[in-house]
Amino acid sequence: MAQWYEAVHTAKRFRLGTIKTAANNNQYIYLKGVASGTQYDWVVYDEQFVTTRMVAASIGQVAIAQAAVDATTKFGWYLIWGSGLGRCDAGYADDGVVMSAGVAGSVDDASLAAAETQVFGAWGRSAISGSTATFQVQHPYKSIARLD
Repeated sequence: MAQWYEAVHTAKRFRLGTIKTAANNNQYIYLKGVASGTQYDWVVYDEQFVTTRMVAASIGQVAIAQAAVDATTKFGWYLIWGSGLGRCDAGYADDGVVMSAGVAGSVDDASLAAAETQVFGAWGRSAISGSTATFQVQHPYKSIARLD
């Protein structure tokens, strides 16, 4: 049975940025979709709640799509706190760090080039299975700052 946070809406049903807590204690934020978005894509959103699929150069708040909110005319829920599945590159290891990947909307446990690719407030909690792994997130974000 589908959960409320897996729904995709073709008309906005909640104010963008609305945060709700599910029975599993995960928190989800209501955002506008993004072209070519798929379930479990990592996205970055700004202060106006505009989403883009995360890439290495992205900065901002980070969330994980809970459904294929695959157009800017659609709306849905994105994981921002708790545990859930996220898209990752081949070879992702259990307890891996979370880094932007070469593929939009995906993460890896190895840096592409520099520390700027790290997603802070996110931790890998399983090895890859198919194209996803389990992640723990606590209001994740990407910055261009280096934490050495």
